[in-house]
Amino acid sequence: MSRDPKQSLTRLGKSHHVAQDRIQSNVILRPREAWQYLGISRSSLYRYVDTGLLPKPIRLGPQTTGWRLSTLEAFLDERERGES
Repeated sequence: MSRDPKQSLTRLGKSHHVAQDRIQSNVILRPREAWQYLGISRSSLYRYVDTGLLPKPIRLGPQTTGWRLSTLEAFLDERERGES
């Protein structure tokens, strides 16, 4: 029984891309990366959190926090639609 290697790679490629997209959306951005990604200042980032425009960061350790990339993307999508 012979398999078509191109077909196997195509199947692997599709599932790989789905998994890669899922991983990328779950990437945690530290505060500096978050404000740079959003194109805002550090003080604006924390002002958005204080006013509820942006969710509080995830606590990763005693002195470490960050936001999921998917959370920041959703925030930008809401801003773009004028919901916030």
